[in-house]
Amino acid sequence: MDIKQKIMYIDLISMAISIILISGILYILVNSEFQIFMNVRLIIFAVIFSIIGLFLSRKRTELFDETL
Repeated sequence: MDIKQKIMYIDLISMAISIILISGILYILVNSEFQIFMNVRLIIFAVIFSIIGLFLSRKRTELFDETL
């Protein structure tokens, strides 16, 4: 598998993670009557998916650097 395909797959995974993150945040907010502050489930959910997004972003950057 070449590097461009790997970057494409990482982009697709990142897009799916972003959709899950946005829909999950909306679900948690609707479920808790829009209490944003001190919502522990929302904070944990956002932190976990942010870490996953950061990891995918770093991996994509490493692969992109290999093409240069």
